[in-house]
This record gives sequence, C-alpha cells and structure tokens, in this order.
Amino acid sequence: MAADVIIRQSDLALVLARIDVDGAPHWLLRRHPKWGDWSLVGGHVEADEQSDWSLTAVREANEELEPLVHGIDFVIEPLSSALSSWGPVESRSAGGAPTNYRARWYQARFLRDPADCLGRLPHEDFALVPESAIVEARWVSSVARRLLEETRSVVEAMPFAGSFRATAAPLPITSLG
Repeated sequence: MAADVIIRQSDLALVLARIDVDGAPHWLLRRHPKWGDWSLVGGHVEADEQSDWSLTAVREANEELEPLVHGIDFVIEPLSSALSSWGPVESRSAGGAPTNYRARWYQARFLRDPADCLGRLPHEDFALVPESAIVEARWVSSVARRLLEETRSVVEAMPFAGSFRATAAPLPITSLG
C-alpha cells in the first residue's frame, strides 16, 4: 500500500519595486544566495504574522534590503488585495516536497531619493531587470514570473518606485538571459 503523500503549505509575502529606466519598466531583483536565481524581496510568513502578512513583507524587506530601513528609506504597500494560490509544486527549500503556495504581493515606495537608496544596496546582489525579460529570463525565479502572470494589469498600473536614465542607473541593468 502506497504511503499518503503529504502536501506542505507555504505562505509568502513578496515585495516588488518597479523602476522606470529610459521609459521602460524594470524590476528590482535580488540574487538568492542559496539558489543562485534572482527573485523578489520577501519570504515565508511566520506563525505570529498570519493575521497580517504585511508584517512579513516589512520584516523581509528590512532583512534583504539592508542597509535600507522601512519607514526611513522606503515603505511597503499592498500591490493587490488578492491572494494568489498555486500548487502543488516541488519546493526546492523542502527537498522537492510537494507544496501548495499562497502569496500576497506588495510594492516598495521610496521615501528618499530612489537613486541614493538603490545605490546603497550591494551591487553584486541586486539588479534591475527589464519587465519584458522577466518571463523568459532563465535565472529569474518562478515566483517572480508568477507575479507578472497573475497580476500583470495591476503591475502595469502601479506607480514607478523610481526613474533613471540607463547611463545613471544606480544598479546593474541586465536581462539575466
């Protein structure tokens, strides 16, 4: 008799910063040191954050965007009130275990000069990726692709967190192809 497969549940709060570079939308992505891919800022909702996932978004943004600080350099706002769900899919962080995901999407809005804020991030760990390349860039995480697929109309209508000329961009610009 086959053992019942246990399907994990994983809740995520994910943060997008959408930047205008020479009139084209780009996303701020972070290199994930464990997986070697590029993804959104954010992470898993802790048990004490289940009633307010924005707490996760702020906690993760403070951790991953250091030295930037929420409330001083940026704020986190809901991108959509919708809850996205998908799965089961294999989870790399759980050794391939089948996992159902739920995610809430947030956006970063800078309170200080965006060029100054982004310029303070480690250049080897952050990049500006053209929105048009997100779906096909092989090094972009499946979760970042999911955001674009599920919330394209909301993302396209969201205000930019900053605007730069490519020659003056504070971070590397790449298609991650």
